[in-house]
Amino acid sequence: MREAKTNQRRTLKPKKSSSIEPRHIILTALALFMLGAIVLTAPKQQVTTEQPARVPPAAPATNAVPYTEAEMHRFWDENLKQLIEVQWLNKKLPFQEINDRFRVLTDSIKSITGTNPAIIASPYYHTHSTSVLGQAGRETNRLTGTVQVSITLYIPTIMDYHKHALNKFGISAGHFPITVLVTAMHELEHAAHPHENVAMTDLSEESRAWQETCRHTIDPLVVNHGVPMFGTEASFYKAWVNDGRRTGQAWTNNLYRLYGPLAIMKR
Repeated sequence: MREAKTNQRRTLKPKKSSSIEPRHIILTALALFMLGAIVLTAPKQQVTTEQPARVPPAAPATNAVPYTEAEMHRFWDENLKQLIEVQWLNKKLPFQEINDRFRVLTDSIKSITGTNPAIIASPYYHTHSTSVLGQAGRETNRLTGTVQVSITLYIPTIMDYHKHALNKFGISAGHFPITVLVTAMHELEHAAHPHENVAMTDLSEESRAWQETCRHTIDPLVVNHGVPMFGTEASFYKAWVNDGRRTGQAWTNNLYRLYGPLAIMKR
């Protein structure tokens, strides 16, 4: 799970386009206000016998969303559509290493579940926190026994963070989509490695997922493409590099600093 704070950023995670392969975004008033999420599904002509992505129930209205449907549409189109919807989901990023990792992870998920992961852009905050950027999930159909893996991006939180990222953290408007891309890849690392604890953050799983995120996403961006990192991803990457591109004391200290108060460690 990926979380961001507005005073000190912490990380624990559209409109229809016929060009997007399985998992493109559908953002409509019906999805927003009746179904409670925006689900990336396949175009009709590509639908096979696979079980379609399920729309999760709306989150409890404990955290009012301060944005309208039109504002969320506009934010997505102006800030995330090109990188996430057009490039990432079609494996057409200008970063081939991440395209390759995306393919490996989604193929792994499909080999286990039989379906592509559902990518959900939620118009709600996370049920328990307005700071969670993204979260991986798994749901089993009780009737068929099939499993649907999903990645949810919480658009209101991402919009909140966008304001503070530009004003307080020194992240440029041009770099902001990269932050969301790292979040999405981090959650995909979780999704491809099922774990049982969903109520609280499992430190061992977060450590594993962040190691893979550093190795397969952040390191190629920094080393091969000269993309700067900020905030949480920068802190994990720095600790990973300082420990010899593996986990050590710097890594452990950073993990507990960011996750300790919110997590448990399986033993």
